[in-house]
Amino acid sequence: MSSPNTKKKEIVIVETHHITILEARRPASGASGKAGGLLAMWAFPQQIVPLSFQLHQELAEEYNGAIEWGYRGLKTLCIEGDVSPTNLRNIANQKTPKKPAVDLPEDLNWINTAIIDGWAHLGGADSTAQVHPYKFTLFILKKVLETGAVDLISGKATEVVTNDTGEAVGVKYTTFIDKQNSATRAASAGKKAPPSRKLQTPSSPTMNKSSLHHPDNPTFNNQTQKPNPIQQPSSNISIPESSDSSLSNKPTITTSGIHSHPHNSSTNTNDNYNNSDSYIDNSDLTTSSSVKSESSISTENSSNIFTDDDQRSLDESITKEPNDDESDNTISLEEQPAPTESTPVEEADKPDDGLKYLGGDQIVLTLGPWTSKILPSCPISGLRAHSITIQPSKLVSPFALFTEMRTSRTSYVSPEIYPRKDEVYVCGEGDTAAGVPESTDDVEVLRDRCDELFKNVGYISPQLKNGRILKRQACYLPVVDVPSHSGPFIGNTNVENLYLASGHSCWGINNAPGTGLLMAELLLDGEATSASLDGLEPEFYFDASSSEIPGDETPIM
Repeated sequence: MSSPNTKKKEIVIVETHHITILEARRPASGASGKAGGLLAMWAFPQQIVPLSFQLHQELAEEYNGAIEWGYRGLKTLCIEGDVSPTNLRNIANQKTPKKPAVDLPEDLNWINTAIIDGWAHLGGADSTAQVHPYKFTLFILKKVLETGAVDLISGKATEVVTNDTGEAVGVKYTTFIDKQNSATRAASAGKKAPPSRKLQTPSSPTMNKSSLHHPDNPTFNNQTQKPNPIQQPSSNISIPESSDSSLSNKPTITTSGIHSHPHNSSTNTNDNYNNSDSYIDNSDLTTSSSVKSESSISTENSSNIFTDDDQRSLDESITKEPNDDESDNTISLEEQPAPTESTPVEEADKPDDGLKYLGGDQIVLTLGPWTSKILPSCPISGLRAHSITIQPSKLVSPFALFTEMRTSRTSYVSPEIYPRKDEVYVCGEGDTAAGVPESTDDVEVLRDRCDELFKNVGYISPQLKNGRILKRQACYLPVVDVPSHSGPFIGNTNVENLYLASGHSCWGINNAPGTGLLMAELLLDGEATSASLDGLEPEFYFDASSSEIPGDETPIM
């Protein structure tokens, strides 16, 4: 039986929306690349965690996440022990008092059982998993750019622009010169690169002595109560000209990701192996993205770039706004093509202060700990967390460990340990000794904090003690400073067309897919339907049109 001779129908997809991401430095150069990458069903807020955990599984299945970004399920334990000098000395001299044997899982064979007092099971492969945050973030970004509906521009947002009726219509931003790659180019050209900055250790840092990701961590309030919405008092947003975060115009999204254990809060590292004594961390991420309907797209001048020499590159072109005043305004080490002709912005929309302008129908801020640089009234602060990656002396089995180790009668340390396929990630307690810097390029990494992590986990595991440090790093976790709110803020602000997705604390990577889906539904459909955003909407917690810092009656002019 012959089939009718019919021509195949061609399906043409017409783009109705366009997204522009404004990236202040380099993709995944902050917490989005330096987190531990733990995924857990007991994370918070519980209303979006199951959705995001499932999306991580689906993304891994669709894009071979096990190979591309190290996705895998793993067991998670909380262990307690005694690493005080007295106990360690007694163990060495075989003078420890008799105590019941600690029956650790048989395949957890890289722990010094002599120091362990007890342990608890927190999750199995069905409820806890891991990703490599840096690889995950760049892979997803690459896939997004392949659609052709998304542009990535290198620049730092400084202000939200509103019209006469108080609606957000765009952002002002400055272009970014990649000093990291400029130094590489200078070296290759035989020029002497500028000297690196020496960092000083604060004399009395303020520490948070609990594990960042632990379910019972007191740093983060896991209860969210929904207050009354805040009314916008005026039609214009007054925002400082020199804010330190990025925005974008069409729905602008800026995110920072870090995960956290139920009892503790800390920061993780990425794959850049640099064992310098003390340095300025050059892997910071402040990103903004904007979405526009096709009828109102304004094409920016752009050129192709490559980002981040130390990790796998995007392999795709990333647009970068050219700088009229700087001939060295490139991120790629490759020769750049000539910028394309831009569609001029209407004169009425152009700022007259020398800054560049990016307009959009919807503005989404995903600035993490830099959010209050753009929105001074937003109660989000930064918690610095140090981390290291270790090449163990022997392979270690996949167990994520939250620890509580006694160092004296009254003091404890709580390093978190996340074995990966080719290294072990370790992070420690967060601190507020240094405020959020201008950018991720200026994050201070304190060698003694990193070395302390290495020493402490060396008591726990011989394989780690006999290993070597691959990377020392630090990043900032965005913490919501509201007693009744654990974070994040997701959804509408009280300014029309201005949205926020920030404040994920140590669970940024964990909740990233869920946050992205919910924001997409909100922007495109007008309502988030995959999970409830009740209690997370920023419009209920602060006035986005205000330039006053919370608790300060003096407006920022």
